[in-house]
Amino acid sequence: MMNISAFVIHHSSDFDGYFSGAIAIKFLEKQPEFIQINTIPVNYPYNFHRIQGGINAAREKNHVIVTFVLDFSFSSSEMEWLIENSDIMFFCDHHQGSEYIYEGIREKYSNNDKVNFNDFAVGGNFTYMHVDNYNILKLANYLPNDKYERSIIVNFDASNKFAACKLTYNLLFQSPVTPVVIQHVNDIDLSKVKSEETINFKEFLDKISWKNYKLLKNIIFNNSITNEATLMDVIPLQTIYNTFGRLFIERRKETINKLLTRFAPFKIPQCPNLKCGICNNTNGSLTTELLNHACSSLGFDVAIAFYDDLVSGVRGFSLRTLREDLDLNEVVEKITGVKGKGHKRSTGFSLPLEKGVDFVYNNIEKGERSNGSETLIYEFQPLEDDDFGVQGLY
Repeated sequence: MMNISAFVIHHSSDFDGYFSGAIAIKFLEKQPEFIQINTIPVNYPYNFHRIQGGINAAREKNHVIVTFVLDFSFSSSEMEWLIENSDIMFFCDHHQGSEYIYEGIREKYSNNDKVNFNDFAVGGNFTYMHVDNYNILKLANYLPNDKYERSIIVNFDASNKFAACKLTYNLLFQSPVTPVVIQHVNDIDLSKVKSEETINFKEFLDKISWKNYKLLKNIIFNNSITNEATLMDVIPLQTIYNTFGRLFIERRKETINKLLTRFAPFKIPQCPNLKCGICNNTNGSLTTELLNHACSSLGFDVAIAFYDDLVSGVRGFSLRTLREDLDLNEVVEKITGVKGKGHKRSTGFSLPLEKGVDFVYNNIEKGERSNGSETLIYEFQPLEDDDFGVQGLY
């Protein structure tokens, strides 16, 4: 009997990454082979050694390794390690900052006689099977054989038309009707929210603990939720209020307002004309909402949140802006020398812990507080409790 271990690695900080992960899990569950599924939500900074450890442990047991990298990319050397240590590798991403990673993979492996390389965007040798009203990619066709040592399956698009969840669904599921929720998440992630339905769906997700694969699979693959039915016919907004309560919604607003008071004025020395604010110890599930609120209500060009990963020895930074004319990936490049891998208005980077501490301390605008602390930043404290089930910044 063949033992298969799958590692679903996906971006952890937004809807797009988690929905992409849920789609991959559903795909694996529908395969006729028994597959041990391991989920690995990641964000910058990340501990690549932990990922390596899990894959190496499965390889030592002679398991077939299936790896997904969704809505995320690692460094060129790390991506190469994942490919070389996987029997089947899936890569679905849409970030412009990751385009060179995609091009590097194509250049190295597309003409390798020992690699079954398939690029969905430009056509490939794809085989689907019909399972429970779905046509899904047949995983067994991409296992190592006498001809190929491994398979690489890619769906990458940096045109700002497709989010990762849509790229992942289109690759793994062949269907004439794409679930409408996938289109909603696609539009939310690409900041193309136009319809009232999409706005209501985002409100729905904002009011629940959405980092739950089972919940997301039910939402995506509910047969009644298609382009032929309106989302609000399936999940009325009033039901959301009745189920989760207005108190929960008010508590979320209170948490945002509380965290907004923790921002301190900040100067990025490489971009002196930008008005920035910084905050630490944020609630991870609120990062994007918090930073967007900081930009709109506090008037920042760029809002920044950071946290320390003591295991990896790095300080991670998340950046958001509401300015259409500002590319945060270029801001990251000015700070670190390496262009950011995220969206123009939403990205992040990490620094070695000591450098990260100096970066914050040296550039925050100093000020006295009532307790006599030297700087604003060191008065920040973690939340006393985590209303939404997630600690730390994602």
